[in-house]
Amino acid sequence: MRNIDFQLCMSLKHPTALRMYRFLGKRFYVKPDWTFELKPFACKYIGIGDNYEGGTQIARKLRPAIEELESVGFLEPLDEKERFLKKGREWSIRLVQKTPALTPTLAMMPKPVMATHRPSSRN
Repeated sequence: MRNIDFQLCMSLKHPTALRMYRFLGKRFYVKPDWTFELKPFACKYIGIGDNYEGGTQIARKLRPAIEELESVGFLEPLDEKERFLKKGREWSIRLVQKTPALTPTLAMMPKPVMATHRPSSRN
């Protein structure tokens, strides 16, 4: 079972971005970098209609959702040539989880300097 950021889910404007977030969240638990065949990924897993011809149209349809997931810090921004790979007539899509910014933990934070107690001199 994995945690879902409910606030992030509710803030996503594109339904496609939400479906990608939920699908990829399960995969990123295993490894942070995935490459899928474009048409099966879009049609079978994300729910894009299968009436699109060629990878260019599918990529165009997925682009707003990908940009939204990049802007919220879920996906690593990639160039189009890195994101959509074309080998002959076959298209694939590469999705990389953005590495979360390091948040300081108690162990990493500097320890406060303790003032030494000096007895006051009383006369």
